[in-house]
Amino acid sequence: MEWRTVFKLYNTRKQKSNLLLYLFVMLSVVIAVSISLAIPQIISETEHFLTGQVEELNGADLKVEATYASSAYDRKLDELKTDGLQISKQSAFSTTFKHDESEILGSLIIGDFGLQEDEIILFAPLAEELNIKQADQVSIGNQTYTVKDIESTSRAVDGQSEMIGYGKVSFYPLTNEMPNNFITLINGDRIDEVKSELKTIEPGYTYSTIEDKKQEIQTELNTNATTLNILNTMSYIMTILSVLSGIFMIIVQRQQDIAIMRLLSIRMKSIKKALRMELYLVFIIPVLLGSIASIPLARQLLVRSGIHNTEYDSSLIGRVLAGFLLFLLIYFIFINIATKALEAIHPLFVIRGDNISWKASKRKVTWLSVLFALLTLVVYAVYLGRGSALLSSIVIVAYIGFFFVITLWCIKLLSSLPLKNKLVHYTAKNIKANRYAFVITVLSLTLTSLFLLVGYTLEKTVRDSYTAGVEQKLNYNYLAVSDDPAKLENALKESAEVDGYTKLYRQSGTLLTAQGSSKSAQICSINEDDYHIKYKILEGEDVFQGSADDVLISSAFSEQIEVKVGGTLKLELDGATKNYRVKGIYEAGQVNPAFILKPAVNESKGSLLFLVKADSSSFKENVSGVSLMHISIMGMAIMKRMADFLTIFKWLCWICIFSSVLFNLNLIYMNYLNEYKDSVIIRALGVGKGFLYKHLGLKSVYAMLLSLLMSLGLYIAVLSLALEVIFKVNVNIAAETIVIPVSCALGIVAVIFFIPFRLLQRAQGFEELREQV
Repeated sequence: MEWRTVFKLYNTRKQKSNLLLYLFVMLSVVIAVSISLAIPQIISETEHFLTGQVEELNGADLKVEATYASSAYDRKLDELKTDGLQISKQSAFSTTFKHDESEILGSLIIGDFGLQEDEIILFAPLAEELNIKQADQVSIGNQTYTVKDIESTSRAVDGQSEMIGYGKVSFYPLTNEMPNNFITLINGDRIDEVKSELKTIEPGYTYSTIEDKKQEIQTELNTNATTLNILNTMSYIMTILSVLSGIFMIIVQRQQDIAIMRLLSIRMKSIKKALRMELYLVFIIPVLLGSIASIPLARQLLVRSGIHNTEYDSSLIGRVLAGFLLFLLIYFIFINIATKALEAIHPLFVIRGDNISWKASKRKVTWLSVLFALLTLVVYAVYLGRGSALLSSIVIVAYIGFFFVITLWCIKLLSSLPLKNKLVHYTAKNIKANRYAFVITVLSLTLTSLFLLVGYTLEKTVRDSYTAGVEQKLNYNYLAVSDDPAKLENALKESAEVDGYTKLYRQSGTLLTAQGSSKSAQICSINEDDYHIKYKILEGEDVFQGSADDVLISSAFSEQIEVKVGGTLKLELDGATKNYRVKGIYEAGQVNPAFILKPAVNESKGSLLFLVKADSSSFKENVSGVSLMHISIMGMAIMKRMADFLTIFKWLCWICIFSSVLFNLNLIYMNYLNEYKDSVIIRALGVGKGFLYKHLGLKSVYAMLLSLLMSLGLYIAVLSLALEVIFKVNVNIAAETIVIPVSCALGIVAVIFFIPFRLLQRAQGFEELREQV
């Protein structure tokens, strides 16, 4: 009999009996395909958006960022001006932006922006925090500005200003405050040559050409693609497992029908082709729907990340069509691999009621599926156009392999314990007998919990960890500058909230290293009567111990310039060069690590900075013109930058969570059907449904505990390592921070185990125990 006849007479009628199973698998495929095809669109549109504005983002053919002044550099700029190059300068200051009751620390950039004296341009994240729109007013010190424009992307600014948020003005009454950064914008010919010449003079500055900015954008896109592909890989692997297990379940359910067809001389080749055609028709629809759904999904995620005005052009349609054909081919090949399990069916064994050994067939299908899945990850990285995305796929696959080993070891340990309780003993043996299905369930729950933790606790955890780490290292928590330092000092003395303060007189200088290069440095002079809040000394002497001509440097600065206690610093200050001996190392805690501390000799010079230890910032309420920064500002800035990207990550997390729920419902349902005969035997022995309810409950508790332990353990371990390497602080996770993701994980466990509870409740009779004839 031809396969078309078998398909028409048998497969079309059997589809209805597997409708629920097909529905779960189809939904999983729709989600997986939509995510897989949405990510390339997001990356492509983001690249198009950023590269289209690369000149505006960089601000000029060459942008130079400096944290200290250089007379040699300025002289070279004068020469370049005479050669016809266009040069403009900007200065960035830390200050406080006020609107209504909101007050945010940001960066004020002063330059020639073509603005009126009372106009300002705000960076969008800062405007959002202040709840400001165009034409509103914002106060800075004693000045009030009208918002002329809001920049959605940072343009021609330094890295710190981009991180904490900024406002651009053409006029601001300057006092003795010292700029944090100097920005030089250069336009003209032979830019690469100009960059090399300036870098030779001042290698301590940061230089960025248009090409440099393009490379920076590509690096950022590679990072985003790598991160998003983690979610895609997770969703893809779960879908493939769902597809393979679903097809295998169908084959097991139909094994008796297939045996009968074989005895009727119907060739296995025809049976296999008919089943494949049935599955092909089932999978075409979800792959098509997923491809179509990827377009609005990508558009919504782009809008939420601040990218509007995306277009539906021929290149987009071509990319989606190519993706549709690619995934259709991939799933068709997986169908062909899975249906090889039909070869294990021997008609006489089935008719006699003997159990078929699926072991060899499963092993063959498993190895073929693993190899092909790995190949498809490489193919997808090519389709995405980002080789870095393959790295995240490798990480996920390696984690899954490690997870399998650990979880199987835990199951083996549990089943080997001398358990006397019948319920616990039966559950342990049941888990061992179905260990691979249990491991896959726990794996998907673990990944789901992990992505919930990343999406909804990472921002706050990084901020809190950074702040707590810095607070442990420093004896102050606020930095303050004022237009009227005397009034600020009186307010500090009178406030009951202030525990103490120290005054620093800052001057910009240049450190000349032994290698002939230069680095930015700030020399901070301290009067002994003003040194109330002391730095923590890690090695050597404090400011007013030892010689008054010696200096202290931070531990971070010491590592950077490779100078220890007893070493010598060659500093250029006020046009004069002098050697200073290092007498001590202090802890800076990532806050102003380039400060070089020294006792004030004779007259104190420079802009005044107050280091304040206070319970709150109320001390500045009655003093105008005060700029205040909490030491957690960098943690807050990092959180802002992470929030921009995590917007997309969070939404994809929820889509993957929904996919995980579908996958687990499908897996638990198939596992229940596989174990149904065992449950009938237990009921027939008179043990009752109560025992089975407790068994399912205990099994769900095992899955929940194991997944939470694995996800929390991995999250804390990776985050601890990252924070130690980047910020040298310990991870600080508040219990209330993980309540929501853990509660969501518990809810998912409850949902996926509801089906077997419900099916068991409705189970009646003992038909499964009858002899099959």
